[in-house]
Amino acid sequence: MNALQWLADTPIYLKDQQIIKEIGYGNKAKGINATAAVNSFADRLTREWLIKPVVVDKMIDGESTEVTIPNLMFVRNRAFLQELVSYNPLGNFDRIRAFGMLMLYRQEKIILYQGDMNRTIDEERYKEQAENDEFFTENYDRRFED
Repeated sequence: MNALQWLADTPIYLKDQQIIKEIGYGNKAKGINATAAVNSFADRLTREWLIKPVVVDKMIDGESTEVTIPNLMFVRNRAFLQELVSYNPLGNFDRIRAFGMLMLYRQEKIILYQGDMNRTIDEERYKEQAENDEFFTENYDRRFED
């Protein structure tokens, strides 16, 4: 349908680490083929994210206390959690595969921004984007201001 702008580019770091090989046919500029090596790497990234500790403030006995909780405790999707419990590499686990792809693209952003995910947007690039054009900001954004 000629909508390639909505597809994500293949992460360069996968080619650099030789997780993705340049074999096969067709356009290799978009998406990630789910080979065994890619799935294994995605599974490792998923595991690391799930057990990564997060510091949260909790009220315990009326006092604010910092508690360390793994990211797994913040997952609200029951079906995804059930797939995680019954996961094996040979089965069909779509939610885990989709989350793995998310982790691969997250890793690309971590590499791209060198671990600083709170980077500010470059003003010049921000103004060049079509949705930030002066026409839209004057005619649509201000219309909903209170």
